Amino acid sequence: ILGAKDVKERDKEIISLLNYGFDEFIKITPKIPENFPETLKIKNGMKSEIKIYTPVKENFLIHKSLLGKISSNINLPEEISAPIDKNQKIGEINYNIGNETVYSCNINSSDDVEKINFKSVLGCVVFQFFKM
Repeated sequence: ILGAKDVKERDKEIISLLNYGFDEFIKITPKIPENFPETLKIKNGMKSEIKIYTPVKENFLIHKSLLGKISSNINLPEEISAPIDKNQKIGEINYNIGNETVYSCNINSSDDVEKINFKSVLGCVVFQFFKM
């Protein structure tokens, strides 16, 4: 393209390249897998589970012939130990075509969770006592 003899030839090559891209590739917005869990168990925390989410924001391009060959894989532990910070990365979702990962997005915690300790447990017991 840059070595074209004149402007008309350069423009013709640019149009040809753009047409190829639009004809052969498609923009994909990744979908959250159906088996994505809403919560995750917490070990040694003030809560027994926490809500999780994935901020899928970006799109990616693939060749149109690969459209039906995209698979997703959720990499997430069965439980996580406290303390946990809000928006902390807990796992990830990988979108693959064959063995190649073409897109990844994080799985994050939706809240803070303190590690269980004597003071916090005592506070909960006192609160429950006076709630009665």
